[in-house]
Amino acid sequence: MERARRIEGLGWVHPGSRSFVLPRASAMGAAPEGALPFELVERGDGAVAVVRGSMLDARDRSAVRACLGDVVRHVVVLLASDRDAFVVDGDADAVTAVEALAVLRDGELDDDVVEHAGAAVAHRRGRRERVTCVGREARAVEAAYRGAARAGVVRADLDRLMVYNDWLGVLEGDLLLARLVGLACAVVRESAVSDRALVSMHRRDVLVVGPDLDARGTQSIADAFVERMRRSRVQLRHDEVRNVPYMTLSAGAVWVSNTAQTPVARALEEVDLAVQHAKLAGRDRVAFSRME
Repeated sequence: MERARRIEGLGWVHPGSRSFVLPRASAMGAAPEGALPFELVERGDGAVAVVRGSMLDARDRSAVRACLGDVVRHVVVLLASDRDAFVVDGDADAVTAVEALAVLRDGELDDDVVEHAGAAVAHRRGRRERVTCVGREARAVEAAYRGAARAGVVRADLDRLMVYNDWLGVLEGDLLLARLVGLACAVVRESAVSDRALVSMHRRDVLVVGPDLDARGTQSIADAFVERMRRSRVQLRHDEVRNVPYMTLSAGAVWVSNTAQTPVARALEEVDLAVQHAKLAGRDRVAFSRME
């Protein structure tokens, strides 16, 4: 797989006039008032433009995409940033956003990028604005958990990820993790709490927090997660692993009946333990527990 790379220099795009200048190694030059800077990341399937949009509204974001759509394949609008934390327009593909931000930060997608690029997706601002959060997730998880009287917590961990990394390389492994986030978001969108659930990277696996989710709903998210991974049929492609030719995941699901009495750290410990139970049961399974 060809590595993505950053194109040197900055460009600008003006959503009002729908004009733009592509990045170049020399100085950007004078940009009209209201123009937004952007960087380009070149990938095997076409360029990605990462635009710093400073909380653009939906109309301006649409104008930016229409303007750059003839010269790039993907547009990621970066609405805010703070060190390693980013807020990305939710219309952007999560995998593309994670890879592009990783390249802009480090020059390539390296071993720790998903861990540091952290939390992703299924997060709403107000009633209509969906954004993707890519960054350290601790405060977001705490807020989602504490914002409800009860909560469901699901953690999904890819089985044999290190074998996958060793055989295909860390780049492929990190992209698989990013795709796992997208899979989790698809599951959450079909749940009863899709407008308030948080999906985030938790170390090198995916964590779902469902505010006000009941016990049955918590387990159904975990079951759907495992089943969707089975159906995705991601090949392991390792000569030494013949009995399980496709990647699977093990999921832990914990239902917390009273979040005021159970600290979020305790709930995370319990869901970690549930994942280990799922793996000991043979992997590709769900372990469920209640905290009442």
